[in-house]
Amino acid sequence: MITIENIEDWRGQRVLDPADEQLGKLEDIYFDRDSGTPLLALVKSGLMGRRAKLIPLDGATVGRDHVRLVHGKEAVDAAPDAPDEAPDHAELDKVAAAYGLKFSDRVTLETADQAARRAEAQAARDRADQLSITAREKIAARDAAQRRAQNAGEDATQAEREAEEAREAALQAREEAQRYDED
Repeated sequence: MITIENIEDWRGQRVLDPADEQLGKLEDIYFDRDSGTPLLALVKSGLMGRRAKLIPLDGATVGRDHVRLVHGKEAVDAAPDAPDEAPDHAELDKVAAAYGLKFSDRVTLETADQAARRAEAQAARDRADQLSITAREKIAARDAAQRRAQNAGEDATQAEREAEEAREAALQAREEAQRYDED
């Protein structure tokens, strides 16, 4: 047996109690939003998975094709049915009492899917921040290139004026030289 790590990867697997009795299939995992600690397994059983129970994950282990929980079938059967949504504090207190546990009042639960979506959203925000930085850097580089191009254009215009002045001066000098040659 190995301890639980990335327990959400075991969704759909059989859930067993310490006596190897099947409790159902692992439907979902509820995590503490702040710490990321997996706290409860949502286990569905019965015909078409109609019965749903929340079972604490304390001491849980995983095997190749199952998750083993430390709470026996009798305790699970006696626990209240799972609500349709993440349990609120009152429902969480009922679940904890059924298993002889106490959860902190500061616990806010979210499913593995919600945690994954939150992590994806944070990754998207981080990527957007990085892209904004890159965009600002590229805009600054573009502005610098435009300034250089403008300066180069002004330099080219100045050089063109000076070349025209030099050509005119050369023409005048030739005309003067030609007058001296004719005299």
